[in-house]
Order: sequence, then C-alpha cells, then structure tokens
Amino acid sequence: MAGNQRRSSAARSSLVLGALSDEEAVSTYDRHLARAEACLDLVEAADQRSVRYKKYAIELFGHLLQVRDALLRLAPGERDSLTAAFGSSEEGCERAAKLLVLLTGGSEADEEPEGGVLRLQRASGDSNALLATSDRLDVTEGALRAYRSIAGVMDTPSLSEAIARARRRRQRTQHFALGLAQKLHTRATVARRTLTERDAEAAAAAAAAAHAPQEEEPRAREAGEESPVALLLKRLDSADAEDCDRFFGRFMERYDSDGDGVLTGLESQRLIEEVASYVCTEYEAKFSRYNMQVESQRTMITEWVRGVLDVDGDGRITRDEIANIKKAVDDID
Repeated sequence: MAGNQRRSSAARSSLVLGALSDEEAVSTYDRHLARAEACLDLVEAADQRSVRYKKYAIELFGHLLQVRDALLRLAPGERDSLTAAFGSSEEGCERAAKLLVLLTGGSEADEEPEGGVLRLQRASGDSNALLATSDRLDVTEGALRAYRSIAGVMDTPSLSEAIARARRRRQRTQHFALGLAQKLHTRATVARRTLTERDAEAAAAAAAAAHAPQEEEPRAREAGEESPVALLLKRLDSADAEDCDRFFGRFMERYDSDGDGVLTGLESQRLIEEVASYVCTEYEAKFSRYNMQVESQRTMITEWVRGVLDVDGDGRITRDEIANIKKAVDDID
C-alpha cells in the first residue's frame, strides 16, 4: 500500500509539473535542488540510527523527486528552447553541475560515484537500507538520466569548469556539516566536564526567570537589545503546550500582513530568515561557551528551517505548519 501511495504521489507530481511553464519548471528545479543539497549535508552528518537521519533522508528524496520531474518537464524541448529556459551558458552549466555533484559527487556517468546520493545508496550495510529502496533508487537514476539529457546541450568545457567549482563548494559545506555534527555529539560531555558552580547558578536563575510572570508581548527596550522576534522565540523555547499555541497565533499575526491566514511570498521568507537567524545565533552562543568556533553557515541552516516550516515545499506556511517553529528552536538545545 505504501508503494502505491508513493507511486500515486510521484504521478501527481509529474502531472502538476507537466502543466508548468519552462520558467516555472526551472524555478521548481532551483528551489528543490537547494533544499536537497541541505538535506544531503544533514543526512551525511546525522547518526544513521537516529530519527533525525530518517527524517532528512525522506525529505531528501521528496526534493529530489521534484528536481527530477522538473528536468523531465524541460528535457523534451528543442535545444534552443532548453538552453533558453535553463539560463545562459554559464548559468545553465552551474545548474547542471550542482545536480551532478549532488547525485554522484561530480563523477561522470560511466564512473563509480565518488560521493553524493548515489554513493550512499550503493554503500553496503543495513544502515543504508532506507536510502536504497527500489523507488528511491529509481528517483536517483531518473534524475541522473535527466541530467544527461540536459548536459548534452551544454558547452562541455564550461560544464567541466562548473563541475569543478561545484565540487569545491560541496567539500566546504560537507566540512562544516560534519564538524558541526561532531561538536553537537561531544557538546553534552564537554558541558558536564566544564560546568562550574557559577554556570549552575546562572542556569538556575535562567530557569526561574523562564517560569516567572511575563509581559504579554516581549519588547526590545533599548537599542542593541534582542529583537521582539528573538525574545518571542526564546519564550517559545521554554513554553508549555498551551502557551505554545498562543505563541503560534502571535507569529501568524506578526507575519500575515494580508490577513489571509497563510504566509506566502515575502511573509514566509521573512519568518524563515528570522527563525534561521535565531538558530544561527543560538548555535554560535552555545559553541563559544566551550571555546568552539562555529563558522557561519546560514544557507544550510536557512534551508533546514525552510524544510521544517514549509513541510510540503509549496512556498506557503499554514497555521498548522507554523507550529513547527517549536521543532526548529528545540533542535538547537
């Protein structure tokens, strides 16, 4: 039954994308490719036994399916219309190169993948069974075939240069993601060993403050203090279920400028960026406490927050989805 549901979902995706214009198909490709890249970073960095690993793996293939179908929508076109839709020579090569690096680490079709989704799927062991189901292998192979049809109309030297650049970018983000995972893994142990009596007193004071009566709406009283949004997120981080529901309503009121009950366009983008900024700040504060330097990697964190809030990837954040803000702030603890 699950397999039938996945096939019907894929069929619906293909039908919807078939109705898109070239410009809309490219926009879909760009949006879901960026999210797939962020998910792959998180999959590679996560403990393969964790719920988080499973979550990001499922999200990865949801975005990859959209990427594949967007390419299939474009691929049947004539050479001139295809290159016009995919962008200038340089822009089109960059788009294609990012996908190849995501799928194979940059390896060509007849080579063993040196990285990317395909290498993870082909790795032996039960831990990769989630990635290597037949339907997910089909998605990856389908995306690779679609890539080849697109790459066939690209300028070969320009594409090779773009692949080299994409590989270097991928190595940098991998280094950050893996380093971040290692720091998160050791953070609890470090905290236990370095927590001083002063830290304990500060923690107790913070806990007491969290349960003290609060103003109805947090305000930044002086220039340089935290923004109202950051204060609201901090309050949400320690709120109980009843208070959380009230805070979710406040977020909707704050960002829903047209009052239609759904965040779209600039409304959703503002929320995503401000939540991502808060998450980045919290990560940096936690690591600096233990003399750990954290390189700012806002793109990856922003895409992760986008995936948490916009669950179905339709560019709209509903009242139900906005409740996922709680997950975003909880996951940094």
